[in-house]
Amino acid sequence: MNRLLWISLIILVVGSASLGCREATQPPPSEAGTPLAKVAAPASKAAWELQWDTTVAEARKEGKLLFLGSIGGAFKDIGLDRYLHEKFGITMDIMAGGASELIPKMESERRAGLYLEDVFLLSPGTMVNSLKPAGLTQSLDQILFLPEVLDPRAWYKGELPWVDKEHHQLNLLAMPIGGVAINTELVKPEEIKSYRDLLSPKWKGKMVLVDPTQSGGGLVWFTAMAEGIMDLNYLRELARQEPVISRNDRLMVEWVARGRYPVLLGIRTDLVAEMQRAGAPIQFMSLADGAYVSTSSGGLTVLKNPSHPNASKLFANWILTKEGGTWVSKAFGGQSTRVDVPTDAVDPKQLRQPGVKYIDGSTEQFALKQWELMKVAQEIFSSSLK
Repeated sequence: MNRLLWISLIILVVGSASLGCREATQPPPSEAGTPLAKVAAPASKAAWELQWDTTVAEARKEGKLLFLGSIGGAFKDIGLDRYLHEKFGITMDIMAGGASELIPKMESERRAGLYLEDVFLLSPGTMVNSLKPAGLTQSLDQILFLPEVLDPRAWYKGELPWVDKEHHQLNLLAMPIGGVAINTELVKPEEIKSYRDLLSPKWKGKMVLVDPTQSGGGLVWFTAMAEGIMDLNYLRELARQEPVISRNDRLMVEWVARGRYPVLLGIRTDLVAEMQRAGAPIQFMSLADGAYVSTSSGGLTVLKNPSHPNASKLFANWILTKEGGTWVSKAFGGQSTRVDVPTDAVDPKQLRQPGVKYIDGSTEQFALKQWELMKVAQEIFSSSLK
């Protein structure tokens, strides 16, 4: 009996241990029968990623962005509107034109209670001296949030290229501009190495100049010339060369591209780039006297009370990324303020050079100086205005 008792006790102990092992290997009740892939918690998204997802979704619901700016035509030509529709489901309505015609139209609409437009790309001078004082702009501080945009290392000065201290505008481009474009079939590069070469009798009556007596590229050029590249005495001498002055930028580029005039002063880079893409014999010159850095009409501004706030926020953030900056560089034919944007679409002669100090024509201080010098430009070039 004792022997049977011991055998029974051993069997009972072994069986209990085996059962305990089996129970220990079973998953907790809440996880039983659940595949491992479903058990693992998904990695949480960063706050900016969630904000981006929400912005894209809400922008897609709005379905539209109304864009203003002289670069609008080039954006259409290179297909930016189609790309944004494919990528984000947004229809980009473009109102191309100069600030002098677009701003009065917008002001008239807003007086009537119509807030239709969203984003404006324009020159710092016009934004600082016209759009902002009229209360038509807003700070971008609460709009920009992508880390790729806010990283100061992404920008060529090691900081975001703000125009004004309230951050109502940010420069998309920093293009070194000598300010002189030529028809390469009519002018040999060695003929014009300095601005002083333009005072030769051979160029009298053969130059065209973008109107420096109103806001725009001509006034930016005049200010840079007066404030460091040359001086007011030189500009008075240049006026005696009887340059033809016009407010029709596109017409002047066509004149030079077709050989009617050999030299063009103060023109926007995007129009020259457009003619170069079409095969016209026109190019910018790099002159020994120096150059200025300009954003041209590439200053990003989001209008106050935009019609499509989420599409505006999406566009403002995206256009400041490497991808967006690449599209802008291609449209303008100029160098981006971002250091990671390719320069394939830029004339090598129009790239910023290491060690060269450029006059910055895209700051609030420079823009305010333009307004002071506008009357001087009117006095100097009054006889050439047509």
